Amino acid sequence: MEPFLRNLAKKGVHIELSPVFKTPEEVLKGSPLFLDMVVHCRVLYDRDHFFQNYLQELKERLEKLGAKRLQRANAWYWVLKPDYKYPEVIEL
Repeated sequence: MEPFLRNLAKKGVHIELSPVFKTPEEVLKGSPLFLDMVVHCRVLYDRDHFFQNYLQELKERLEKLGAKRLQRANAWYWVLKPDYKYPEVIEL
């Protein structure tokens, strides 16, 4: 992989890899990281498409809630349920 990435860098294409290794049990516990992965990520290895299926289901749950990913300055944040009313519990 390194020679491939170096060759791309010489052409002005800079790739940043952020490996994430999780067991299926760890994935099912959830992570805030997965929210952004719904929007943009490349999965290089995913046995039986487990993680891609998980992300697709998470994306569908976010859409059902009406969740929005908003930008403020150079940072992103999520509004998970725009019509949230206290003490409602949001489950992803």
